[in-house]
Amino acid sequence: WLGSEGNPLVGRVTVNRAWRAFFGKGLLETSGDFGTQSNSPSHPDLLDWLALEFIEKGWSMKKLHRLIVMSQTYRQSATVSEDLLQRDPENRLLARGPRHRLDGEIVRDAVLSASGIMSSQMNGPSVRPPQPAAVTGFAYGNTKWNAAKGDSRYRRSLYTYSKRTAPFAA
Repeated sequence: WLGSEGNPLVGRVTVNRAWRAFFGKGLLETSGDFGTQSNSPSHPDLLDWLALEFIEKGWSMKKLHRLIVMSQTYRQSATVSEDLLQRDPENRLLARGPRHRLDGEIVRDAVLSASGIMSSQMNGPSVRPPQPAAVTGFAYGNTKWNAAKGDSRYRRSLYTYSKRTAPFAA
């Protein structure tokens, strides 16, 4: 029942998480609680419309991302007047472009790409970039950390070995 056409919940959660990635905040403040105990979405009609578009376009993340970044809301300036900042400090009215810090993974990928050393290799096993012994000993236990060699150490962060209880291995 969770993924059925009659239940838009999965589409709404997915859209909200994508919106959060682009704008720093979701249309619903929580990323996973769409129940009766959570706050209402700031723009429920937009959330529902995006979820339906996402489902109708075959659950394509690429099409969803394109829809969001081509929107007038995303493409507007991030500059803010003093008056607008006082009226809407949280930007809940979506009157300006997103202003939020980027995740470490995105910064790492941007630096690798700008420097021209990012590997274009796709698929395959996770990569373990070089890490100080203090980090690997504490965060990953006493397991041996075999740092990647050659171009594979410069693969996109998507391919970096991840452990939920440890910080991102940059």
